[in-house]
Amino acid sequence: MAKWEQHIVEMDNLWLSMRIIRDDHELSTTANKIKQFQAVYEKVQAATGVPWQMVAVIHIREAGVQDVGRWKCCLHNGEAIIGTGRRTSLVPAGLGPFATWHEAAVNALSREGLIGRATWTPGAILAALEPYNGYGYRQHGLRSPYIWASTNHQQPGKYVRDGVFAPDVMDTQVGCAAQLRYLGVTVPEVTPRPLPSNTTTTAVIVAGGGAVAATKSMGMGWAEAVAIGLAVAIVVVAVFEVVKRWKNK
Repeated sequence: MAKWEQHIVEMDNLWLSMRIIRDDHELSTTANKIKQFQAVYEKVQAATGVPWQMVAVIHIREAGVQDVGRWKCCLHNGEAIIGTGRRTSLVPAGLGPFATWHEAAVNALSREGLIGRATWTPGAILAALEPYNGYGYRQHGLRSPYIWASTNHQQPGKYVRDGVFAPDVMDTQVGCAAQLRYLGVTVPEVTPRPLPSNTTTTAVIVAGGGAVAATKSMGMGWAEAVAIGLAVAIVVVAVFEVVKRWKNK
């Protein structure tokens, strides 16, 4: 088990209780720009199995939203080396050269050991994202703002530069979890591979996701929509269990 996998359950639980407290404008603007180039990220998903939303969030956190559509910066650390014939000079140094952004993205995800995972819950995505910024916040007993900034789970404290921690500073960047929510990551899972053939599992995914989408379209906030989606999924599971027991009598 990779180190990040130890934190999946913790992240899934935090995701379920997450509320976004940041103004909608920046999150929506970034999400809309990413979705214009969704096919680029989906191509990486097809090559690696990593959800396209996760690829996009790594990209904007490492390179900034200005690189979406420009594709000059590598996913490893945000250096603008694509197509230049140069290698990375920042950590991780010495990688490349990369002719295309896609080539660099696949290489970065492979180096992180993220290729080939069959199922990605929101918690798995967030747990895999945390090492990109390091586990330094855990040493201070804090949740990482790299993940939770812009949400009710953010706490005061920020590394203002390498090795320098300021306990009273709040990170003003958009966190990964909030941006993932605006890119359509909901519950119960994000799975870039074909849905399971198991009828119960498929019904739960479809019903829960459909309820989230429907309630969101009616103007409800994400927290309320996700709560309703969870409730619908639980009801579907209960119905299938009753039917299964009745058939087995």
